[in-house]
Amino acid sequence: MKPYQVHDLKSLSMSDAYDCTQCCDEIKDGDILIVQDGAAVLVEAWPMMVSGESSVFHKPSPDFHAQTKLKYQAQFDAIESKLEELEAQAQPVDFVSFGDSFEY
Repeated sequence: MKPYQVHDLKSLSMSDAYDCTQCCDEIKDGDILIVQDGAAVLVEAWPMMVSGESSVFHKPSPDFHAQTKLKYQAQFDAIESKLEELEAQAQPVDFVSFGDSFEY
C-alpha cells in the first residue's frame, strides 16, 4: 500500500483548497493534492507545490531541508513522473459538507 493518498481538490479555488488541507481529517501528512494550479504534497501541515505555480500554496525553496524532502521523495517523484495517472486515481474531498458542520 502507498504511504499516501491522492486527493482531487480541483473543484475548489486555491484558497479553499488550502483551507481544506488545514481542516479536513481525510487529508494527511504526505498526501498528494491535485489542485487547479497543479499538484502538491502536504508537507507536515503545509501544502507544497511540486508541479505548477501557485500564489496560495507554498513552494520548496532552493534550501529545502534535504531530510524533509527525502521523507516525501516518493510523492515528489510520483508527481514528476506520472501526474496523469495520479489525476485519474484522485478521490474528491467533500469540503462542502465539512463546512456545513459549523454553526455561525
